[in-house]
Amino acid sequence: MKMKKSWKFVMALVVLFWMSGMDVMAQCSQCKAAAAAVDENGNYISTGFNTGILYLLALPVFLPIIVGGVWWYMNKKQKQTLSEA
Repeated sequence: MKMKKSWKFVMALVVLFWMSGMDVMAQCSQCKAAAAAVDENGNYISTGFNTGILYLLALPVFLPIIVGGVWWYMNKKQKQTLSEA
């Protein structure tokens, strides 16, 4: 029972922090300089900065999903083979 209450409390905190939308200044100086860089025409150089971050995020997020899906499919196939025999 206590575990259920603490899980709900942690989830409530996560949702609260997520919804607060506070701006955080937690960038290294190089990232901040790259994001603020402007070329000679006045255009921001870092227009694809967020896209690059999403590409870097894709592998650690989708790799466990793909591995889990393959494992689930192989496990299901193996159970079907054992039940038929």
